[in-house]
Amino acid sequence: MKRARWVLPFPKSDASIIGQAIIASWWPWTYYYVSTVELDRQSPLRRLTRSLTTGVYSDEPLPEGYVTQVFRCNKEGVVKNRKEVYYEQEYHTHAEAEAGHESTVNGVAGGTLPLKLLPRDF
Repeated sequence: MKRARWVLPFPKSDASIIGQAIIASWWPWTYYYVSTVELDRQSPLRRLTRSLTTGVYSDEPLPEGYVTQVFRCNKEGVVKNRKEVYYEQEYHTHAEAEAGHESTVNGVAGGTLPLKLLPRDF
């Protein structure tokens, strides 16, 4: 993507949301939604996934974690398919997530972050 036509950041509506923005491409009807959120520390699926790497399953809350994802959307920011992710990055701290969100928005808007549909197994 070349430089963006416009960028529309959303106000934070929830404590678990670090940042959200719609980025309009110069290509007609091409918009990207950048979202950075806190991962659910109580999620059973996240615990199970973590136990596969650590070898230990625990009912204790997991350490904080955050993820930035980029999706295609319409001009109102509605994502039709959340399985089609064009960029994804995880962070361990809130400060990293804020910086990562800003960097991702600037990279997509500036045309310097390559966007490619990521393969999904689910």
